[in-house]
Amino acid sequence: MWWAAATNLGVVKARELGCSHVLAYNDDNIATARLFDALAEGTRVFPSSIVAAVCCYLDRPNTVFFAGRKRAKKSDRFFYLDHNEPLPVLGKGLREVDLLHGMCTLFPMAVFDAVGLFDEKAFPALFADDDLSLRAVKAGYHLHVALEAVVLNDREKTGLNPYDRRLGPLGVARLLLSRRSVFQLTRKTRFLWRHRRSFWYFCKTWIYDYMRMFALVIARWLIPPSMLVWLGKKWMRRLTRS
Repeated sequence: MWWAAATNLGVVKARELGCSHVLAYNDDNIATARLFDALAEGTRVFPSSIVAAVCCYLDRPNTVFFAGRKRAKKSDRFFYLDHNEPLPVLGKGLREVDLLHGMCTLFPMAVFDAVGLFDEKAFPALFADDDLSLRAVKAGYHLHVALEAVVLNDREKTGLNPYDRRLGPLGVARLLLSRRSVFQLTRKTRFLWRHRRSFWYFCKTWIYDYMRMFALVIARWLIPPSMLVWLGKKWMRRLTRS
């Protein structure tokens, strides 16, 4: 049983118990002191919002790897905000974003009543959380990150990606075929098509994402990791300003 189906079982059980909210929470997370209080406070301030935690690296607890995503203006790409920035730069309060994650996210039960469960058939693992978030937005809900709710996670164990490791031919094949990869061809294509803004944006984003994937795979062998982090930060800041 993959992530979406397992989480759906929890949602159904929570509904039977009369719960008002459901927390999607990875079993390898490490909670920080104010995590759950800050998430609950976020839902009190914005009762019609899905509220997610900030995610930091397990081995670098003061460095951010997730603080929300924004949709690019000229494509269907979603880019990370404050990726690899020091945690204190985030400040306090709630940040409205265009896309969340399912790693540590508090959902009002009303969201599932309005848009249904996670689509476990189309997206058994990755993309199920993104897909539900975007369906909720279309139904009138908002997405927020609680900047004082912090969870720690070992990113290298969360799916397959070309960002944190060097990959050979077998690793690249797994990126394209494994359910644990955000670059898995069938499901990534299905997700981009389902949530496209136009056919042109879909084509542009699909081509760009796979060109970026192969560029990252090559760059990990040619460029020192510190230089890649610097280039990534510079690119993210450019996207944020545009």
